[in-house]
Amino acid sequence: MRHTQLTAFIDQFEDRNFYQLTYPEDYIFAQSRHTYIQIDRLSDADNVPNSGGLVKMEVTDTTANKTYTESRYLDQEGRAVFDIARFLQIFMEDTVKADVLTGDNINSTLVIAHNVTVRLWYSGTWFWTLSTFEVVNGADEVTDNWWFGQRRLRWWKNYPFTFDFRNLENVDIEINDSGLSQSFVLPQITTDPNNYGRIRVNANRVFTSAVNKAVISTNNGMQFIDGSFYSSASNAVAIIGNSCPRSDKDVYLRWLNRHGELSYWLFKLHSLQRKFKATDNKRAYIKDERIDPDSHIIDNAMLRALTVEGELKCYTDALDGIDYEIVRQLFTAPFVDLYLPEPSVREKTAVWQRVHIKPETQAEALRHADLYTYNRQVAVTLTMPEEGQIFV
Repeated sequence: MRHTQLTAFIDQFEDRNFYQLTYPEDYIFAQSRHTYIQIDRLSDADNVPNSGGLVKMEVTDTTANKTYTESRYLDQEGRAVFDIARFLQIFMEDTVKADVLTGDNINSTLVIAHNVTVRLWYSGTWFWTLSTFEVVNGADEVTDNWWFGQRRLRWWKNYPFTFDFRNLENVDIEINDSGLSQSFVLPQITTDPNNYGRIRVNANRVFTSAVNKAVISTNNGMQFIDGSFYSSASNAVAIIGNSCPRSDKDVYLRWLNRHGELSYWLFKLHSLQRKFKATDNKRAYIKDERIDPDSHIIDNAMLRALTVEGELKCYTDALDGIDYEIVRQLFTAPFVDLYLPEPSVREKTAVWQRVHIKPETQAEALRHADLYTYNRQVAVTLTMPEEGQIFV
């Protein structure tokens, strides 16, 4: 959050007033719990609070051309609070699904962001405007330090994998711990209308199979530290490659984490359990002589609707604290996708299947735990899409 200085303005009656505000950063995660525009004080020329005065807040999505307004009355201290989080979520509600559209043959895609402006009105005057901050999908927590320091991501080379980076062309890269840093060209998207655009880079399109580790860095990145956004900062991401072959015992998942990035992880298959459910209904107008003259089957006069629900249990290898923080975010992800490597008949290519994480307790053993000790494990139960039946 940021703060204004005590600032003067003239209202429609040519009276002098003063305001002081607390307002959000230039980069906002839409699904966060709250995003406040707070009038800390609004007073007249004699420093007397304008208690009871009507103030109006207008928030406009300039990308989608939508505007919402909300009004408040100042309290006795000349204060009022607007929470624009729900408005931002409405602006972004149709973008979550589209934000993950990245094909295997695409070098990079632009992470969806909307440009938003906010302004405040009092006594016939729009006295303050926050112009063009950016809103992206995500739910940042107050304790999160996003892109602070070097990020470490796991890359299973035989599976789809993407990583997010600022929409830059030239970065520095070090390959396979060579100790030599050289210039590297990212697949930048130059039609980006945003000031702080992010791209989602397809690692399998920009790196060869000989790359086992790549450290990408820049001094023109961006990051959040303890709730403060820095639009020009040092960023680095270390991508650790794993050349493991595909196996029927692997379960490869992806999900949208709480900063709007796609996360990936390779799980091991444990078991598949199926639940069979039935709903019986008695059919009307069934004759008492229910023996079919052709098949000689006695009809039981019942119509049974059957469905099958599959639960796929899988688990990770031992994780350290860094990897665990990545994997555990799938429990709060808006969706989880299961990779189906076998090409479908219609699509002629591998597809992702939307699944759900079954709500259950996840225990983390904390004995001898530290950031780098491989003693954590995540086990999840995936609820598969329901299967139907053939009706007779």
